[in-house]
Amino acid sequence: MASLIRYAFMADLFVRHDEVNEMNVEMCTDVFVCWVTSVSIGLRKGDIGEVMEADAFTALRGLRDRARQYDLIALDPPKLAANERQLDRATRAYKDLNLLAIKLLAPGGVLLTFSCSGAMSAELFQKVVAGAAHDAKRTVRIIDRLAQPEDHPVPLAFPEAEYLKGLVLQPD
Repeated sequence: MASLIRYAFMADLFVRHDEVNEMNVEMCTDVFVCWVTSVSIGLRKGDIGEVMEADAFTALRGLRDRARQYDLIALDPPKLAANERQLDRATRAYKDLNLLAIKLLAPGGVLLTFSCSGAMSAELFQKVVAGAAHDAKRTVRIIDRLAQPEDHPVPLAFPEAEYLKGLVLQPD
């Protein structure tokens, strides 16, 4: 069985054995809409099994509490810090999301984690994720760093325009 948690707007990826279980957590106004899909490897459009509404943090905690394990987790939340004043709250949210995801990763699994908050630097984002790994008591290594494409230039006078940052991580 293969499993994937997709947190807002990520591409479908993954393979192991004969079935894919997908948990989608998409932001929809104040509520996160979660749906779980079980389909054969054929992955036909519209094969949605169960749809439920839940807060993303609550849903991930529920999966953790049920000792679920996933081989691939992609976290791509909406912008959590529009400015510096919101950075403290956002760093706590990013840490909590990544802590939960790291705990849900199966041995050898991969975490794709992203921030599109321009107020958060790539260095701070990496520190937040490192703190989450430490709190999860797992050794995690960076496989790759991801950023916005070249067609999204960053003016020197406006470094916040470098808003998209991502890490591809794997626990040892």
